[in-house]
Amino acid sequence: MILGFDPGVTTGWALVDHEIGTDNYELVDYGEITDVDDLPELIGRLNFDCCAIESFYLIPRLAKVVAANDPDGTTTQVIGALKVLMPKSKYSLQRPRKKELCPDRRLIDLGLMRRESKHIKDAMRHCVVRGDIFEFKRSKEDVA
Repeated sequence: MILGFDPGVTTGWALVDHEIGTDNYELVDYGEITDVDDLPELIGRLNFDCCAIESFYLIPRLAKVVAANDPDGTTTQVIGALKVLMPKSKYSLQRPRKKELCPDRRLIDLGLMRRESKHIKDAMRHCVVRGDIFEFKRSKEDVA
């Protein structure tokens, strides 16, 4: 089970079951939260093996946009809370561009596409990318 997060003022999350050794992914649960204080309860009730969290980097040319859209720094608060709520061995940070490895067509082909918010879809994308990275590393080990 892979838990994915798209942190922000509205944080999307998705729990996806990935059958190891296959390209099978099944959406188990998903949602959004708008209060970082809801994270402990959410993490406590979900059963997952690993977690993929979209990382955050403040790029100077986008600083004004970030300041306007997230003036309280909620994105970094969510990421920090998630890092505190689970052991380092359980989560990995993914750069925002990693989502591009899982376009809408891939979500559709995997049967994961829902008419949900962009945040939930992005959380699903992070789950799939995490599963694909695991499969890639596993295939490399099988060859070695």
